[in-house]
Amino acid sequence: MLDLTLLQLRVLWEISKKSRCGYELMKLGKKKITQGTMYPLLQSLEKPGVIVGMHSGTRQKKYYRITAEGEKVLKNSCKKLCEVYKDIFREYVCSRCKK
Repeated sequence: MLDLTLLQLRVLWEISKKSRCGYELMKLGKKKITQGTMYPLLQSLEKPGVIVGMHSGTRQKKYYRITAEGEKVLKNSCKKLCEVYKDIFREYVCSRCKK
């Protein structure tokens, strides 16, 4: 199974909700991601077949969508993330909301 970095997981999560081009993905979140980070990251997800890129529109932008294999990787990665970090999430959230 493919082990994802947190940034790869975030990008895969966003692509699972809606097909997106690299430029859109670079603008997500508070901290902007550079082209030098985003496009190699997309290639690292495209190579094992987790996402697929297709050219579209008059400017022939490359839009990425998640594959069936990508859905499996996303599900397993999210489960793994929750298992590994559940105590941190619980402690942080509970200390913030006082529950």
